Amino acid sequence: MANFPTNPQPARIRIGSKYQSVESQTLSYNRQVASRGGHRWSFSLQYSPQTQSNFVELFAFLQSLKGRYGSCNFTLPNYAQQSTLSFESGFTTTQVAVQTSNGSLVKVKNADTGSVFRKGDFFKFSGHSKTYMITKDITVTESMVTGDDDIDLEFCPALQRQVGVDEDITIGATFKVAQASDEFFVDYPENKTYTTQIELREVVDSGSGGQSVY
Repeated sequence: MANFPTNPQPARIRIGSKYQSVESQTLSYNRQVASRGGHRWSFSLQYSPQTQSNFVELFAFLQSLKGRYGSCNFTLPNYAQQSTLSFESGFTTTQVAVQTSNGSLVKVKNADTGSVFRKGDFFKFSGHSKTYMITKDITVTESMVTGDDDIDLEFCPALQRQVGVDEDITIGATFKVAQASDEFFVDYPENKTYTTQIELREVVDSGSGGQSVY
């Protein structure tokens, strides 16, 4: 899958987080609310004026996506990762320790003593495209490594799909996205510089091989 261009970098990025909830209120303002379980990240990218030579790669790439039809990998520029991970001998990544179907916690293995998972960091499971955020700091102790205690990774949103044993857990602010509209506009003033605003939203693969946007 293609990667969203890193040059030019946007001058401003707005990150959105949208949950699917249903709310009803009576005339006396009694409130009932329920969650549908869906969630998606979104990104609004604003670009400062660029010369044609600087802007052409981005312009051509957006055309190749064909509006909402195409998808790509988008990595947040300059988003500092706070987690510091080391791994047990013979491993190069952390993995799911217990198959989990729902909820906001999975058990993790292969992280070595002293590893730190930091809340606010994004991550992915290798089995599906959804990106999650860690919500609780964890410092891995020796007892966690030897198996006396569990490494419980807490995150949001809740699992969108089941994760299996040995699925890799990769820390990083990378998202599968598509454009939010079939059209976009580029400002091209008299001084012949280009500027634009791009709206992206997360795309989540469905279990049947199609795509659903949350």
